Amino acid sequence: RGRMDRLKNMNLGVSDSLRSRFKRLSSTSAELAEEEEMVEHQRLKSEAYEACLKAIREHLEAFIAETPEVSFEEWIEELHPENSKARRTQKMGRSIDHRFYVEHSDHRRLWNDNLGHGREYVPIRDYITANDHYDDTDKNSNNNNDNNKYNQT
Repeated sequence: RGRMDRLKNMNLGVSDSLRSRFKRLSSTSAELAEEEEMVEHQRLKSEAYEACLKAIREHLEAFIAETPEVSFEEWIEELHPENSKARRTQKMGRSIDHRFYVEHSDHRRLWNDNLGHGREYVPIRDYITANDHYDDTDKNSNNNNDNNKYNQT
């Protein structure tokens, strides 16, 4: 009987050890699968970004070939009309979403890489500066409070 108990205890010890190793392997396997999924997600994200950037670059090249003396704002209005807001007066034209002027704007960088034919460099602008781009004459006006809500001094 003592011999059977010893064998049984050895068997239980081996089983516990195997279960513990299996749990560690399962955990490691799950971590690897998650990491592989994250890598695949990042790859797909990069591919989508590059495809979008290519489409934007091709649109810019075609647009400036057709109208070489175009402005950055006119290009954005053509490419992304949903990001162009009509101003209350025709004299001031349209307002472009301020995100097109931030430091990491791909649109602004592509534009600045394709200067020529009188096209002007587009500097980095903060939110207030970007929204004020067209309306220097409107800053002192009392008629257009909506456009001046960020221009309060």
